[in-house]
Formats: sequence, structure tokens, C-alpha cells
Amino acid sequence: LRSESARSLTGRMQPKLERQLTSNFDDFSKFIDDEDNSDMEVDGATEKITASVKTTTSLPPPRKGSKGVRFKFLTGEATDIGGGSENQDKGMLFYCGEDNRHLVMGVFDGHGRELGELAALVARDHMRDELQKPDLIKAIESNPTKVLEKLFLDAHIAIKKKFVEKFKNSGWQVTEMSEGYLTKRMKSGGRMSSVTNVHGGTTATVVIVLNGWRMIVANVGDSTALFGSKDPDGNIFVKELSAEHSPESIEEFIRVRNEMPSKEDSKYPSLRFVYDMFDKYQTPKYQCPQIFEVGKDPNNVKKTGTGYYFKNVRSEWATLVTTPPHAKFQDALAFTRSLGDLHLHVYGVSHVPEVREFDLSMLHNGEESQTAVLFVCTDGVWDNWKYEDIAAKTLDEKFIKPALEANDAQGLTDELMRENLKMARHNFGNQADNMTGIVCLIRSVSTADNL
Repeated sequence: LRSESARSLTGRMQPKLERQLTSNFDDFSKFIDDEDNSDMEVDGATEKITASVKTTTSLPPPRKGSKGVRFKFLTGEATDIGGGSENQDKGMLFYCGEDNRHLVMGVFDGHGRELGELAALVARDHMRDELQKPDLIKAIESNPTKVLEKLFLDAHIAIKKKFVEKFKNSGWQVTEMSEGYLTKRMKSGGRMSSVTNVHGGTTATVVIVLNGWRMIVANVGDSTALFGSKDPDGNIFVKELSAEHSPESIEEFIRVRNEMPSKEDSKYPSLRFVYDMFDKYQTPKYQCPQIFEVGKDPNNVKKTGTGYYFKNVRSEWATLVTTPPHAKFQDALAFTRSLGDLHLHVYGVSHVPEVREFDLSMLHNGEESQTAVLFVCTDGVWDNWKYEDIAAKTLDEKFIKPALEANDAQGLTDELMRENLKMARHNFGNQADNMTGIVCLIRSVSTADNL
């Protein structure tokens, strides 16, 4: 059970670090009983998810950046189930194109008790298959935003189709509503069950390094891509490469409001932006404290700062977007963009990724920089680290040296995952989330040649 927060002298609860559940549709019982031996069903086959790691293909030849700097990449990927009964995280890591000239990394964090793992699996497999097609990579080189928006849309549609297929094959009657979301009901004993909402989806963060230097980042949700480096004086620098889709984002609040303003007050969106609460009464999420207050001028949007608990060690508030009180089904999500989550998309959650582009030569600073690192991870990793701390640990000379000597970052990635698992158990106990991380060490050839 969640711990009670201590009251301050003012009477307000002092925030504590807690594992945030995706929504009020997740299974609370598994966090009460440590003994959970449930398996999961995927396409008729029972599979027990356990901790695993994956190695990558052979290294490509170094490529020149826009400044003529040549880069080498050492990569690794690891995942762990954490404290859950199934691992809903999926990842992809591969080289493609002529001479393995392009590097692709991606993580997908599924959510929803019934369909989270399926959503992440479908999105990962669809994008992995498409991104290995030479014509698609060429199209991304010409117009990354347009092509990646369509890639995410197609993955979103594939998830919807798989949801329909899964339930129909199990005997459910599935209906697509006029707004685009799905409902289901089951006939049993000559009677039809009540209608329920088909609930589940996934984050998606994809990083593509074209020709060894041009980096394209596209994401929906909170699986962050982070770049870290260290200057010759030992100072650590970090930069978030993926876009923020937290319910605390003013830009996202305004985007959703513009798309679907509230009928009661057009200064607010129909979708509720709230600070998450957890209590024994399971208060409806739309009744949680609002994140934003809007003045007479609709552009005067301010955060209230009335959070209830922290969701990670960076003291970020646990927040949600939730359907309004009049919605036929109540639904909530910890971010404003996702794949799947069909009912929430009716109210402004979006499958459209934000696409950003970076020049590795500018980020890395070429010969003036030490080895840099790129992390692409789900929140089961990010919940346990301050960004500067994970970059500092990874770039520490003693920690990174074996990877550089082995010309392979898999061992380093495994060790980081073991460390993350210890921290997750300390921070969240048996509530530790699934965790998946990709680590990419980035070296200029001039630095690498001085080993």
C-alpha cells in the first residue's frame, strides 16, 4: 500500500516519492500482494516475461559529421520487468542502409492492463519493419517531419486494428463509435454484458542517426531521449532531445484547448489537466486539483503548483490528463500524446509526434569533447535518475573504460540496468515499473584512435 505523507506545519501534505499508475483503470491489487505469478497471453501463446538484454549488429564504419568530424557508435540495450507481472516495454536497435550507414533506436512503453503490451509490440514491430525499407529512409532524409508523422499515424492505426482482432477472436462484440474509439461487450448465458471502453496504448520515442551525424528524434509520450557530454574540465552537460508531453506543459494545454475547448469555459480544454491523487476512496480523476488556472486573458496560463506526490527523483509532480465528467467512459493518462488510447484521442490526446533535428557535430563538439552518450529510455529508468547523475556515472572514466576497450557498450548497459533496478526497488519497492534503456556511446574517431 502507498505510504502516508507527513503533514507540514501549515497542514498541507508534504509530497513524497510514489510510483504513479497510468490511470484509474490499472490493477491496484497487484501492488498489495507481492506474490504475482500471472502469465500473459499473446496471439494464443503463453509467455513469461523475464529480464533480458539484446546485442546489436556489427558496428558500421565511422561517418563524417557536418564539420568533417568522424563518429563511432557503441550501443547496448537492456530491459527488466521491475515489479510488474508482465513487461509492457519494447525496444528496437539496429543499423540499416548501405554499409549500415544509419542507426535506429526506439523505445515503446505500453500501458493499460489488458492491451499495453500488445500496443507497444504492434507499434515497435510496425516501425521496425518500415524503417528497414531503403525508400522510407530516403524519404526521411528529404522530409523527416512529414514521413515520421505518417509512420506514427500508421502505427496508431495498426494498434487499433490489432485491438479489434484480439477481442473479436476472443468472442467479444467490438463496435467502433462514430468518434473513432472502440467499445466491447460479451454475450454470455443468453445475455449481453455491459458495454466497456477498449483501453490501452503506448509511448513511442524513435531516434534515427542518418549518415553518422544527422540525428532525427520523434516522440509521443514520456519516454525521453537524453544527450550527455563532459568537457575537458569534467563538467557534465545534458540536453533533452525528445519533446515534453507532460500534462504540466503549457504548450500542450494550449494545443488541446485550441483543438477542443470546454463547452463550459472555452478558456480551458475539454480534457482535464490535473495533479494525480491517490486515496482509499479512489476519487474520480477529473476531481483532482487542476494544474492550470487561466486569467481573463486566455493567454495568461499559470501553473497552480498544488501537486500531491512526486513521480520521480527529480521531484516532478504526478500529473494526468483525464476525460471530463460528462464523458461516457472515464479515462486518464500520464501524458498528452500517445499511440492507441482511442477514447482519450476524442478529447485531444494526439498520436502526432513532435519531430526534432540535431547535428551531432554541434552537440558533441568534435575533437574538443570527451566521449558523449545518448540515452533512449522508458520512464522506468528516468524515474530513478537525475539527468546529470546518469550522464556523470556513464561517462566516469572507470565505468566507461571497459566498454571502450571492448568496443561494445552492451556490458555497460547491462550494468546500468542492474543499478537502475536496485534504485527502483529502493524508491518504489514492489511497485517498480518496467524499465528499458538503450545506451549509445558517441566518440569522435580522433578520440577513439588515442586509446
